[in-house]
Amino acid sequence: MPLIYEHIETIQSLAPCRIDKSQGQPALSEGLNLPPDLMDYYGRYGQIVIEPEECNSLTVLPASRFVRANPVLVGQTITDDRSHNWFVLAEYTGEYITIDLNPDTLGRCYDSFWDRHAVKGSCPIIAGSFTEFLELISKSLSTDGDPFYWEGGRIGSLGDAYDLPK
Repeated sequence: MPLIYEHIETIQSLAPCRIDKSQGQPALSEGLNLPPDLMDYYGRYGQIVIEPEECNSLTVLPASRFVRANPVLVGQTITDDRSHNWFVLAEYTGEYITIDLNPDTLGRCYDSFWDRHAVKGSCPIIAGSFTEFLELISKSLSTDGDPFYWEGGRIGSLGDAYDLPK
């Protein structure tokens, strides 16, 4: 079983959640591709809603809501910025996690909180891939019951979205 499915099973065993079946792959502009782990995910699942508490939830969005982040977060398309190829991956308490579809940084996940989305030096990388994002959520749920592992300095710095790829 691929790691991604093990992480989803772990999440499901640790927190109340709803997992919907796939409704297909996201529609992408020509020249853009999903990372293989995310393509595999959308082939099997539609969305995951993790509800550790009544007032908080984390939703990995369905393919129909996998859209460019800038129009959602800043209200416009910004074609000359690195953030142009970031897509909304997940939503939590009114904020967003984005994933990079730029071939050089494919799969990086960012905390796109409203006041730091696409702000150089203030947009932290929270996972190097979708699989790692799910892994870190499952680890966080198993240690403290909170899926929001990236908040409050609970992880060390993985760098900034505007850092050059390593």
